[in-house]
Amino acid sequence: MNMKMNQIKRKRMKIKPVKNCLSMCASVTNIIPDFEDWTSISGMVIDRNKKKVEKFEFERTESPLNVCNKLWKMA
Repeated sequence: MNMKMNQIKRKRMKIKPVKNCLSMCASVTNIIPDFEDWTSISGMVIDRNKKKVEKFEFERTESPLNVCNKLWKMA
């Protein structure tokens, strides 16, 4: 039982920096990805000043460069 608790604790310690990095990226870019949907690249772009949320969704077959360019235009 103690060994399992140590494994859980180690996994949580590995997850924390990833969560912090994602939080920082969302704060800087105003883009919040949807990690629940693995069939497409989706999420929201948030404009706090205008209090506006714009959803996005791209096919996984679309080139990463095109997705990136479209997201930057939305942000």
